[in-house]
Amino acid sequence: MRVSTDIMQGTLPFKLNQSLMGEPVEYHHDLQSYFWLIYLITCNCAGPFNMCRDWNEEMVRDVKRLCITPSLITNLAEIKTRGGDAEDHMLNSKDPSPDEPTVLVNYLFSWVCPGVHALTPEDIVNQREKMSDEDFKSLMTPYFAHHKVLQDELLELCNLFMGPKEEHPSGLTCCRAPAQPVTYDQMISILRWIHDKISHTEDAYPVRIFVLTPVTGTAALYDNIS
Repeated sequence: MRVSTDIMQGTLPFKLNQSLMGEPVEYHHDLQSYFWLIYLITCNCAGPFNMCRDWNEEMVRDVKRLCITPSLITNLAEIKTRGGDAEDHMLNSKDPSPDEPTVLVNYLFSWVCPGVHALTPEDIVNQREKMSDEDFKSLMTPYFAHHKVLQDELLELCNLFMGPKEEHPSGLTCCRAPAQPVTYDQMISILRWIHDKISHTEDAYPVRIFVLTPVTGTAALYDNIS
């Protein structure tokens, strides 16, 4: 995406706010697009090897006021990777532990889910600007969110790009424009900090790993891979 063009370019979910609003775009704005790409990966990937989050099943459970836990989100991702509906697999039959915390996700922020192309550019900008810090973190999958450094540092990057949040007398939260553009060095410094602070012992593979085989495209199950 470059300045001085009237053509809307870029993949919609990753587009920067300035481009979505039809404002002039400078070269440094590309960093914001890269940031949204990173953030949406943390919201939609529930584990390694193409374990994609099952937003539809989560939303159905939310409407029915059924609890949603970290293990449930992981199970639904495994089911989706394996193929078929949740009812077809024993993975979804596990009752959550009474000690397991319920995940509080604000499903109103649909711009992070697949199908974002049904939204208008204004919808996406408004949803981004209205996200509270807690909403920003809670939309991440447990696979990523259990790393506090990842939550905190991505939130810091978000605030650098979007500007500090303000609460209006009406109770609505909005973002003030950042005072200065985010630089490449700032972004790389934060990403390096995240990389260096995540321990491999805190990022172990799940006990059950689903890998799509390259030849058949079918899912193969591997247990207890270290």
